[in-house]
Amino acid sequence: MERHSITKLEYKNKAFAQLTYSWNTKSLAKGVFQNSSIVGDKGKIIFESNGIYVFIISGRKTGLYWPNLPDVMGYSEMTRDFLMCLGDETRNPYSNFYKAKRDLTIIFQAYEHLDT
Repeated sequence: MERHSITKLEYKNKAFAQLTYSWNTKSLAKGVFQNSSIVGDKGKIIFESNGIYVFIISGRKTGLYWPNLPDVMGYSEMTRDFLMCLGDETRNPYSNFYKAKRDLTIIFQAYEHLDT
């Protein structure tokens, strides 16, 4: 139904974020090489949304980084995490019900405020 959205978040520590997203962005590469950015008081981070590259611009550190090209979608790392949890019952998975619930709560709250 939605083709684009802008969501503004304000945190308890008075930090704020604005998430702008659009499905209307044309992409010859079918979703690869679409970048996102984080802008703050001390610099900017531009990253490819699938994790291919990260470009950091700041006073202390500027450079282009290639986090994990062989595992662009993160499946290897998720599988490794899952297997580590099976081998160690005291270990909790990185992704869990509570993180998913937190993320969905933010999305549902954004929908509640569509008219404001």
